[in-house]
Amino acid sequence: MRNEILEAINYARAKADERRQRVQNMVGEYPFGRPQSDEDQGNLDRRSQYLLQLLACTKIFSALIDVYGSTASSITIEWDNSQTQHNITVELTLYGPLAAIFVYGSPPDGLFEYVENCLKSIGLISLTKEEIKELEEGPYLELFE
Repeated sequence: MRNEILEAINYARAKADERRQRVQNMVGEYPFGRPQSDEDQGNLDRRSQYLLQLLACTKIFSALIDVYGSTASSITIEWDNSQTQHNITVELTLYGPLAAIFVYGSPPDGLFEYVENCLKSIGLISLTKEEIKELEEGPYLELFE
């Protein structure tokens, strides 16, 4: 597994341990729903910036029907009006410059490569299918929560 992925896993685990410790030390406070540190806020801001840049880059591809933020950590790219399940979903992690791409259906020629190039142009690393499969057998949810 690439070093960037291992570093992100270790960082995600350290942040999870930090959150657990912080929650154990809180009495009468509700810790969820807001960043707990400047570092956490920075991670959220960075991911939001990546998402905005990715939205702007992918909207240029001419064969698309729609591109939108589907969750706080992902965008969906649709190309077929008759089949809403025909899409590419790109998920970003808080814990490093990593992106997971999931393709549902057969995208137009060049779209997958275009999305990968958009990711690369904004400084994100696209995980391979093999890396995603390996992560899904273990720490995927730690990285892409």
